[in-house]
Amino acid sequence: MASTQSTVTQQTERTVGRQYRPLYAVVAITTVVLGGIGGRLAHLQLVEGPRNRELATSNRIRLEPRAAERGALLDAKGRVLAGSRLAPSLFLWPVAQGLERWGGLLPQLASILAVPEAELSHRLERAGYRSPALVRVASGLDAHRATALAELSTQFEGIELEIERVRYYPYGGLAGAVLGQVGTQEISEATQPLLQERVVGLSGLEAALDLSLIHISEPTRPY
Repeated sequence: MASTQSTVTQQTERTVGRQYRPLYAVVAITTVVLGGIGGRLAHLQLVEGPRNRELATSNRIRLEPRAAERGALLDAKGRVLAGSRLAPSLFLWPVAQGLERWGGLLPQLASILAVPEAELSHRLERAGYRSPALVRVASGLDAHRATALAELSTQFEGIELEIERVRYYPYGGLAGAVLGQVGTQEISEATQPLLQERVVGLSGLEAALDLSLIHISEPTRPY
């Protein structure tokens, strides 16, 4: 009788707390997992916080190039001999499409604009296919081309039409040799990282009075 009672006592002592072992294991695993998540969260917030904020900002803010209006040339009676008018311009957003997708899209754009495909490809390559800034590829578009491009922009992301000011001469070629003409000039990235070119005078009064007609600091518009 005593021997039987001793055996039961020993078996009871060996099984005390055994039913809590799964609970202990769950608590331990949960603690490790939560500790790992907490450590990762602290690393993202404290160590990589500034970089993550910069990435988030670059995803929701886009700077667009905006050329300043060029000054007008007037005659002695105040009549405009050379001024600016509003016209559509075509911009491409390189990062919106991959390299391969731009390769398939550029032939359509070149056909509408009647320009070599290599010229459009060169502009995108110069800006970089991962660039978040818009790249101006054409300006002063007529209604026919603007309509075709607007239809294409509804099918493909990264094609945008914007209204900008372009140079025009109310009297056509009258006194053209005196007034001169304008063209585009590339801008170094150090001085204007977004604007890749601006309108400058090439001949005549446009060139002679260029510094008075242009604005050095072209504005940009945040999105």
